[in-house]
Amino acid sequence: MSSLDDNNVIAFAEQLYTVIRQQLKREVDNQKAGKEDFRRIKFIVSSHHALFFHTMLHGLMADRKLGRYYLSRNKQKDQLVLKSMSDNAPFYYNVAMMSEIKKAIETDKLYTFHFTVLRSVMEKIKEFFGHRDFAIILEGIKYRGETYDKTAFSKEELTEFYSRVVNVLTHQGSMFTPALMNEDNKKLATAIFKHLVEKYRFVLPDLNDFHSEAWIATHSD
Repeated sequence: MSSLDDNNVIAFAEQLYTVIRQQLKREVDNQKAGKEDFRRIKFIVSSHHALFFHTMLHGLMADRKLGRYYLSRNKQKDQLVLKSMSDNAPFYYNVAMMSEIKKAIETDKLYTFHFTVLRSVMEKIKEFFGHRDFAIILEGIKYRGETYDKTAFSKEELTEFYSRVVNVLTHQGSMFTPALMNEDNKKLATAIFKHLVEKYRFVLPDLNDFHSEAWIATHSD
């Protein structure tokens, strides 16, 4: 997939899910001519390519008898388990990472590397909207719960302040040697998180397993 451009990724995915759907369906003999039933064929689609994944997913989910599952790793038992996904479970990396930060805030376990996670989410939002600098994403952010007009900052100064915070603190935390944030940095990270959720309307369902090895496994019900 990584060697194809987006148009060919979509075209290939459409061809593949069309073949799969044709193989799943068969005509059955009954009083209602033309009624279709599903074969009980099981298959798994797995990919690191987000566009391919989503094209396949939406093409296959047009048939409601298909289920959605994710492969989860149980660290205690060292096993992989296939779990059913609810309708509102997230697929995008951004949503999963933002959900993890939400849990870290709620449990008061914000680590320094969470700034790197926030930076990664902001970079992807920036690319999606075609901006060169992620600072524009921070426009309108609040300082200690107050909008810029109720602080000593101008709108531009507040945006620049949080932009510098992200640039500096992104390089101070490692996922390999995690360290809890100090109280001041917790407030800064929480302010950025809340701004992103409010401005871009993230829907963050409660995820019980943040360390899944893969998000996709789809087969006939």
